Amino acid sequence: MVNIPAWDSSVSSSLRRVVSPKPPAMALQEAMLEEFRVVFLKKVAPMVWWRLGLGQTGLVARCKRWAYAPLAYTLDRRRNFFRSVFTLLAAPRDITAEVSAELAASIEIAWSCALILDDLFDQSDEREGASPAYRVFGVLHSLLAVALALGHLAIRFFVTMPGPPRIRAARAVFSLKCTLRCMATQLPGREPRSLKKYAGHARDVNISHHWALLASLAGRKEYERAAARLIYANHMTVAGKMRNDLLDYFGGSSERESQFDDFRARRSSFPTMILEASEINWRDRQRLTDHFRGAVEMEAGEILDMFQRYAVGQECIKSITTELCKARAALLRMTELGESAQLTDTLSRWTDFVEDVCRERIDHHERLFQNASDV
Repeated sequence: MVNIPAWDSSVSSSLRRVVSPKPPAMALQEAMLEEFRVVFLKKVAPMVWWRLGLGQTGLVARCKRWAYAPLAYTLDRRRNFFRSVFTLLAAPRDITAEVSAELAASIEIAWSCALILDDLFDQSDEREGASPAYRVFGVLHSLLAVALALGHLAIRFFVTMPGPPRIRAARAVFSLKCTLRCMATQLPGREPRSLKKYAGHARDVNISHHWALLASLAGRKEYERAAARLIYANHMTVAGKMRNDLLDYFGGSSERESQFDDFRARRSSFPTMILEASEINWRDRQRLTDHFRGAVEMEAGEILDMFQRYAVGQECIKSITTELCKARAALLRMTELGESAQLTDTLSRWTDFVEDVCRERIDHHERLFQNASDV
């Protein structure tokens, strides 16, 4: 049996006092992510290693450690563990600490598998400052680790997870639906080409957010609470995808140290969709179209110049703020329904930092352009 420590609320208050030379919002982001990482290491990581059998000894254990090496490598280098923290806080009070920790471990295992596949499909060179698993261990080894981990989770959820059969079945079906929706986003031709289809795609890409908040309610007749959490997750996943796309151009991403990955791969993302929907002159529109079709090679400075001239950053902030306002309304409803203060406070802080980081990065770049024009 794995030991699951109690929630340590002192972690939050101590880490919020971290002194950093970085801009305020960026410092807050790093402090919050470090807080989540500490909670993961204390409450969830032991369950991950125990569930996958990585802490055992003997020949079978050595085989498991080899098989799961790409997964362990990816987990060890990740910095963002908000999913497991949300899962722990979202668990109803009558769910045992062991079950809630296992749910949190499951989402981190599944998300690490998704990251391995995402890097493989995109042929990425970097993930959070390190080489992706498929480049370190090879494609076949990485796919084997993903298949074994997801197969283990499927057996656990459908057959051996503690709890009434009805709840176990509902949770397993919900998990399967989330997995299929996320995997479908990787199919050829599924990337959105317009703002009209962007929201639905963003929810499916970031559906782990839904799972973290809703999996513990699967099979339970708490419909109002589930509805409020669903509304929050719907709008936060869209705002989160907008933020990630925006920070790929403006810097500050918690997932990648590199910039302009979407631009160099000629993938249309949220900022370029905003630009294409704006009233821009025909020369800029043709230049932009030719770049994404592969006819010409634009420089990163060119696209940033267009963003500045057509106020794309501010338009992005407006769209992100709209989604976050709807998420905050859902948070108020969650509070009215008696959700725990720890859950609503954490979600509120998360919502605030998404907006603050985006505003800070946009303001930073606008000051750079203003200083350059004054020279």
